[in-house]
Amino acid sequence: MSIEKRKEREAQRMRERILAAALRVFAEQGYEKVSMRKIAARIDYSPTTIYRFFRNKEELLGAMAVGTMRGLAARFAAVQAKGGRDPIATLEAMVREYAAFCLENPEMFRLFSAIADFEMEDGAMYERLGGNRYEVYQSWRAYIRQCIVAGRLAVDDETRVFL
Repeated sequence: MSIEKRKEREAQRMRERILAAALRVFAEQGYEKVSMRKIAARIDYSPTTIYRFFRNKEELLGAMAVGTMRGLAARFAAVQAKGGRDPIATLEAMVREYAAFCLENPEMFRLFSAIADFEMEDGAMYERLGGNRYEVYQSWRAYIRQCIVAGRLAVDDETRVFL
């Protein structure tokens, strides 16, 4: 194995270690109270090490959010791929998958619940975390809409059902 490949692997492991430590510290202390110095102390490195990978804590949060949102979107896509003709069954499976995801990632769930905002734009709902917003829940909302149209839900406000 080349030295370059080894250095790339080591850098990736350090990046993952930083992300894991940041998640724990953010979840324990709240995003606003955390500094890069506190995260560095958690992994026994200097803040300079973290700054080699992330410009600031917002970029660090963004990296965590991207990975999380991709994972959640992939799980929703897998549920949809298995889905049958009944939109309510698919919707129920998506809600179960979301609950499982949150139980598997309690620190992430606690952090995002504390700092995320939902936004509506042109009928689509986005989750904003820091300076970024993510489109994860559109498929979930689409199934809610299908259930309403099919008469499987006795309400007509998909946003209210989603929330």
